[in-house]
Amino acid sequence: MTSSITRSGAVAAVVAAIALLAGGLTSPAVAATSKATVKGVVTLDGKPVSFARVQLYRDMGDDVDDPEYARVKTANTDSKGRYTISGVSLVKLSSESAGYAVVVSDRSGNIVRTHRSVRPKAGKVVTRNVWAQRAGIITGTVTRSDGGDPRALEVTIASEEDEETRDNYFVPEFATAEDATVKADGTFTLGGVAPGTYNALIVRGAPYAAQCFSPATNALADCDDSVAQRIAVGAGERRQVPPLTAAKALPPTTTVTGQVTDTSGRSLKGIHVSITGAGVSEVGVTRSSGRFTVREVLPSGSYQVRYDDPDGVWASQYLGGGPDKSVRQPITVVSGQPVRSVDTRLKSVARAKIATRTGAGTAKVAFRITRKASGSAPSGTLTLSYEGITKTVKVTKGTATVTLTGLRKGVRKLVADYSGTGSTAGFSKTVRVTVK
Repeated sequence: MTSSITRSGAVAAVVAAIALLAGGLTSPAVAATSKATVKGVVTLDGKPVSFARVQLYRDMGDDVDDPEYARVKTANTDSKGRYTISGVSLVKLSSESAGYAVVVSDRSGNIVRTHRSVRPKAGKVVTRNVWAQRAGIITGTVTRSDGGDPRALEVTIASEEDEETRDNYFVPEFATAEDATVKADGTFTLGGVAPGTYNALIVRGAPYAAQCFSPATNALADCDDSVAQRIAVGAGERRQVPPLTAAKALPPTTTVTGQVTDTSGRSLKGIHVSITGAGVSEVGVTRSSGRFTVREVLPSGSYQVRYDDPDGVWASQYLGGGPDKSVRQPITVVSGQPVRSVDTRLKSVARAKIATRTGAGTAKVAFRITRKASGSAPSGTLTLSYEGITKTVKVTKGTATVTLTGLRKGVRKLVADYSGTGSTAGFSKTVRVTVK
């Protein structure tokens, strides 16, 4: 009897929780504290750096070795190198968070992009001065052997990752300069380069393969990670490399395009689209329009396409519909030829709150199902089964209650299969009960 009352109480608790959710009640958000201000002066060789960009970031993660930085505010230094970032809303951070940091860079490329930790205080003005490091600048001209628009190319300086600065790679604004765009006349300027010796200066961009500058020959060659391809840049040095020509063609590139929406046709952003086959796996991500583009060197053959939502709101499925591989629809790739209209519509994930109550040879299971995308209550059917005992009921406004009888005493694993609807994905869950 005690066990029955306890489980009955669990059912009541779920019903009460459902009522709260239906009433729109949620947990209170963490309130922002008083505003803070961060100010300081940016200098280079003891002189102020005017019109530098200063950004404030905070780490919203809980692992100091793997920060999750988010930009808070941006300011520019004045003619005397002074900056002020005011009106900063402080929020409670994890005890393992890396905290706050200011990031300084300049448009001229004369200083190395620099970040410094800072501890803003509610209602206080905290000073964080930044002493910048003088950077090197690499300039040059690059053209295409076919006479085409050189703006399709880019110039990159490559170095081995330093474990001491690995956090730079989590936020682009933290990293030192690595890439330069090429202008219509073929010229490029790579500023903000930290002084040192780099593995290579690389030229790349379709339809040409990446090649590395060789200081010994003053020309591009296949990248081989050799000492001969290393390039040194000094502080304050403005190094000009000789004119370069991109000539090595890439293998044929296949472009796969499509669009992902929900069942109502609304575009879905951030969905991962995986294209797998022929020993190759490539992933594209949908834009705000729901469209995606994958441009890769794909060997000719048959490929499977799968759509996944990293946020877990929309149910995963293959091209052709559903999570089952048996219904997937392959695409055929002819190397270098475009594949268009790889479209799909995703259903919302269904969430379920489950409560159980058991008796002699019986199990009563209550379900409350909601669409994760909207919180609404779908219809459909729900089947509860154990070995040869099965019962199917309708789901009405997201709720269903199923009772199975004739169960043997002991711990039993019941299987609940929800059919889903035209806009909500189905599911199959195991429900563990102890039968008397």
